[in-house]
Amino acid sequence: FSADLDINPGGEITWDGLKYPVNNLTGHLELRPTSWTFTNMKGKHGQATINGEGRVDRLGPGPDQFKTVLHLNAENLLFEDQLRDALPSAWSMSWATLNPTGSSDVDVQIAIEPKKPPHYHLEVTPRPLTNLRLRFERATIEDDPGGNRIIEMPMEGVSGRFVYDDGKVTMTDGAFLFRNAPVRFGWGEVQV
Repeated sequence: FSADLDINPGGEITWDGLKYPVNNLTGHLELRPTSWTFTNMKGKHGQATINGEGRVDRLGPGPDQFKTVLHLNAENLLFEDQLRDALPSAWSMSWATLNPTGSSDVDVQIAIEPKKPPHYHLEVTPRPLTNLRLRFERATIEDDPGGNRIIEMPMEGVSGRFVYDDGKVTMTDGAFLFRNAPVRFGWGEVQV
């Protein structure tokens, strides 16, 4: 069968791959025998406004025979426990190192297809009052085997653009305050 549906206000969706509910959902859904297409999807999660579109195609019989392409945009997405808990475990580990507070604008593109590695492209632009508390354990030094091994670096008022693309994070136009000292960097890269 085929159907075209307009979602009335009050709908809700939670993607199985990211257990983060989007409320007051509206948009358009086209159902076809081998595909679902989502357009003009708009909703809220707390203070965040979330927009998206995407398509799911059935490539063959059986489970895990789907090609999925999603594009999501969130404005004023709060760094909160529910978001942290919804993220894949590798991202949750990064969260524990960065300890973010505040909110950001996020643009995400996801492509998943059987027998291919998934593609994740994530652009994060922190909003004012976003902070990080970088926390990590320092390596043991021969001359100083004891002492506090936990290092914390508070970064206040973080700004810039942070792009995650399949394991590599590129940072541009970054700035923050470190113990009231301004820090700026033009570019940086981290392999996650």
